[in-house]
Amino acid sequence: MSRNWYKNDREFLQSTFRDDWRLVAGLLAATSPQVHISISWMWTMEIYHRYKAGKKPELSKYHKSHRQNISRVLAGEPLSGDKVSAFYQNIIGNLDAVTIDTWMLRLFRWWERGTKRIPTKNQYRKLSAAFSRIARHNGFAPAEFQAILWTHYRRKNGFRPTSYTKAGIDIRQYVFEFAQTGRAKVIDEIPF
Repeated sequence: MSRNWYKNDREFLQSTFRDDWRLVAGLLAATSPQVHISISWMWTMEIYHRYKAGKKPELSKYHKSHRQNISRVLAGEPLSGDKVSAFYQNIIGNLDAVTIDTWMLRLFRWWERGTKRIPTKNQYRKLSAAFSRIARHNGFAPAEFQAILWTHYRRKNGFRPTSYTKAGIDIRQYVFEFAQTGRAKVIDEIPF
């Protein structure tokens, strides 16, 4: 269910990547801004496998906004940026951090308030605090409430529910099917 979006993804990463799960979580957070989850997953896998093979990532392949955080993750440094840092915290189990991405800003009608910019650090902090109060008032941890609203709002706007668990399973299944038959298999949505 959408309430357990972060929990389910964390458990998937832990079981799939064992000791490297936090590294993968960091790469997913670093590559998350302004891209679909499946793209973030594919880029993370490219970077991760290069890293494990002792090769540096070809940073020029990725969005300019992702490059610094990819380097920071691989160097074992903290991520920068409010959204990316909060998202990483959510993935690793801190449900008090609030991820405010483009979808949440649309839900808050942020751009209708006369600004086309992302929130400043102070604005993000205020949005996060207000959101946390609302979440707790409704009986949820902030990250759980955010995941519910994020999923609902995306669905309302014509997007199917998705997660890193789904992206990872879909791609693993695709690779397995292609290796076995030489043909790509279209995979329907996995219920969870």
